[in-house]
Amino acid sequence: MFALCQASPVQLQSVRENNVNKIEDLKGKKYLFYDDKEFIASISSMLYSFGLSEKDFELVQSTKYSLMEIVDGTADLVTGYSTITPYHLKKMGYEPVSFHPKDYGFDFYSDILFTTEEFIYQNPRLVENFYKASIKGWKYAFNNVDETIGIIKTKYNTQDLERDLLEFEASEFRKLAFINGVEFGEINPIKLEKFAKSFR
Repeated sequence: MFALCQASPVQLQSVRENNVNKIEDLKGKKYLFYDDKEFIASISSMLYSFGLSEKDFELVQSTKYSLMEIVDGTADLVTGYSTITPYHLKKMGYEPVSFHPKDYGFDFYSDILFTTEEFIYQNPRLVENFYKASIKGWKYAFNNVDETIGIIKTKYNTQDLERDLLEFEASEFRKLAFINGVEFGEINPIKLEKFAKSFR
């Protein structure tokens, strides 16, 4: 297995204008809730560690992701990504307030590459080559950000993303992928078990 990120980019997002400064301020706030519980296991674990659960929020159901609902009063907080959500809020003229589970001891893996034992047994060389190529490709992308962004802008930019957003995203992903003392892509069984316990 291989994990691109040693910590997931998933975080709880609000803005200073909603009178949110610390996790304790979240009680009673309107939580824009649209994700599956599996997606926000790290956030739930973080909140539980502060004695907070769903009953402590006014849940606002939504079927689409829109940061406008955070700044127009519809909701006070939402699940977001550290790699992109703060950027958009700043561009909208608001001061982001982020609660990242990794800062509270819930640094779950993200973007895990895996397969089955059966497939490995049947295709050992293919699996090994794909594993090595994936690591090599990601390292190259991180070490050549300008070139990588140029390729994205030229060939894959179906969302018409701005260069400064892609630069922000690359910088934030680097913080999650490269941790001192940890080999790039490493998966630690002890950390994985902690991950599983939070889901249970």
